[in-house]
Amino acid sequence: VNDLGGRVMIQLAVPPAWAVDAGSDDPFNLIVWERFVGAFALRYSGKVDAYEIMNEPNLAREWGGAPDPAAYSRVLKVAYDAIKSADSNAVVISAGLAPTGDRMPEAMGDVTFLDALCTAISGDRANIAGAWPTGYYDAIGVHAAGFKAAPDVSPEEAAASAELGGD
Repeated sequence: VNDLGGRVMIQLAVPPAWAVDAGSDDPFNLIVWERFVGAFALRYSGKVDAYEIMNEPNLAREWGGAPDPAAYSRVLKVAYDAIKSADSNAVVISAGLAPTGDRMPEAMGDVTFLDALCTAISGDRANIAGAWPTGYYDAIGVHAAGFKAAPDVSPEEAAASAELGGD
């Protein structure tokens, strides 16, 4: 793809079984995760332009349990450091979050999750008009479709519908 002028983004989404640590507050054994991500980034250094770290960790089915922004911040930081050590030119993207409301037991709202993630990283809430925490990602991942809402449903309509995850 690179030879044809394309750019490559890899999503490191589901950890290998050997990197899962059920006895920890983190979903992964962070030492093993760091080695895996670092080896992967070193192997593909100069060939992969960007890495998205996980997919929709604000959903229980993706995270492997109740969504935990503080734990995700540790997973993201370890991946960021490992990738930048192996390939300083690679872009690290936080996981795209599932756009969903807060009223479902299997999900944490995307805005709530992002706010809690930024608080976990910086100890302070992110200020959209000001500075965002750095050293964990180069770009914020975004998913535009809603939880149960079709792509053509407006954010206002989804927010107003309990069935779609809103009020």
